[in-house]
Amino acid sequence: MKRPVLLIMAKQPRVGAVKTRLARDIGAVAAWRFHRLTLAATVRTARAVPFWRTIIQATPDRVRWRQSFRARQINQGPGDIGERMCRGLTAFPRGTPVVLIGCDIPGVTVP
Repeated sequence: MKRPVLLIMAKQPRVGAVKTRLARDIGAVAAWRFHRLTLAATVRTARAVPFWRTIIQATPDRVRWRQSFRARQINQGPGDIGERMCRGLTAFPRGTPVVLIGCDIPGVTVP
């Protein structure tokens, strides 16, 4: 069996570009901080499991992130959320198990 992939969908952590609905209540900087910290925690938790490869499916495409999450990145590409999710789930060789999660799951744990 091919090594499974845990794919984490994420936006580049930029003030004003992430968690915009949350930002209306707590402000853009606080929303950015929440996004950045939960993304880092999610990636750190996922990378602690050697069973799978942790990959960030990032947007915007071809943008180098300043903060390194020490995980390979692939582009989300164009389209709505469903199209981008489908692209991520089918980006690997046939037979590769892929699980896709969002980047901001504060309570994510691994078995």
